[in-house]
Amino acid sequence: MKHLLFVSFLISLCFAHKVNLFISNEGENIEIYSYFANGTACKNCTLLIKNDEKIILEDKLNKEGIYNYKSEYKNIEVIVDASGGHIVKKSFYISQIKHEDIKEYKQKEQEDKYLKIILGLFILLIFFYILKRFKK
Repeated sequence: MKHLLFVSFLISLCFAHKVNLFISNEGENIEIYSYFANGTACKNCTLLIKNDEKIILEDKLNKEGIYNYKSEYKNIEVIVDASGGHIVKKSFYISQIKHEDIKEYKQKEQEDKYLKIILGLFILLIFFYILKRFKK
């Protein structure tokens, strides 16, 4: 029992420093925004933009964790490295990017987070119920 709680605590710490990536279309530019799970911006994180495994751009995000980029390629991969093993990658076609507000996106992500927490607690309850049944 103690081991299970310890393992679940360690797993929860893994998501504490998760790096998120949000990409939106701003006119002809692509706006890249990266932030940590707690909502703070990924300041001065390394940004790589690739096309077919070829590095097109290597730069840093600004103080707000934002970078504006005008792409001449249709298929790109965006990689944000926050150092310490915190990396996020996203591949997409330029035509598939839609204009979306970051505040709405974060709110939706927060709602999904609560749903995942409730689902995780439900699974733990089922696990303990089954464990109790087998112990009898």
